[in-house]
Amino acid sequence: MLRGKPQEAETFMRKDLRLSSKILGTDHPHSLVAAGRLAQLLVDRDEYEEAEQILRQTLESDEATLMLREQLVASRHAPLQKLGELL
Repeated sequence: MLRGKPQEAETFMRKDLRLSSKILGTDHPHSLVAAGRLAQLLVDRDEYEEAEQILRQTLESDEATLMLREQLVASRHAPLQKLGELL
């Protein structure tokens, strides 16, 4: 579809990232993937500074999301552990 049209691809990717971040949030997996794809395009075009900025933001969001997931798993595991102790 956009193969061989890097400027159109970049415009599309920026719009995708902007909308997914606005609607789903910056920590949503789709937003994180969209950011990664845009950063990869920028790296391919030797636009390293902006790519690095996007990747750093993505990493921070991804780490925050991972910590929340770990807390969620732990909170679901605790009642099971307690039940196991009672049985």
